[in-house]
Amino acid sequence: MTTTDHGHPLRFGVAVPPDDPATAVALARLADELGLDLVVVPDDPDALDAWTLLSWIAGATGEIHLVADGLELVRRPAAVAARAAASLDLLSGGRLELGLAPDGADEAIEILRALWVAEPAPLTYAGTHQRLAGAQRGPAPAHDVPILISAGAPDLAGRVADGWSTDIDGLDPATRRRGLAAVDAAARAAGRDPREIRRVATFT
Repeated sequence: MTTTDHGHPLRFGVAVPPDDPATAVALARLADELGLDLVVVPDDPDALDAWTLLSWIAGATGEIHLVADGLELVRRPAAVAARAAASLDLLSGGRLELGLAPDGADEAIEILRALWVAEPAPLTYAGTHQRLAGAQRGPAPAHDVPILISAGAPDLAGRVADGWSTDIDGLDPATRRRGLAAVDAAARAAGRDPREIRRVATFT
């Protein structure tokens, strides 16, 4: 995985197999020892639970950032994901980053950010995909957890996310350029600076 564009530092990482925990941990440890920046665990419904595997990897590494990629929060209650993410970020010393699948991600991002604020007032939310009736806020994560949109929906990334991630294997360069331009346009329309949005390219 590399991240580029708009002056952000270039970062490198490795995606690990979510169905082979021994290999995943070994690769993560090696990447950590080599000074890579990211270890990525895809959210695959047919493999190990991404949260559990990331927790296992967090305990076996010390510096590398932990990325849950392609989380589908239409399959998981966003309130549960918010608590799990904050807990893992706290336990790992602020190393978590989230990559969300586009489906329902706009509602999920609103809920995640609202629940990560340590306030006594519970959160009520009525959306198309997510509904909460007095959800308890907190705990707050150890740092401001970056939220990326994984694959597709560049307009959504530009409007509400911290970054946009695409798999560039077999991707037409012109298509990626159009996606990058769409991120910029959506950011400007939402009153955001496009330079704040990280661009991520994954390849195998």
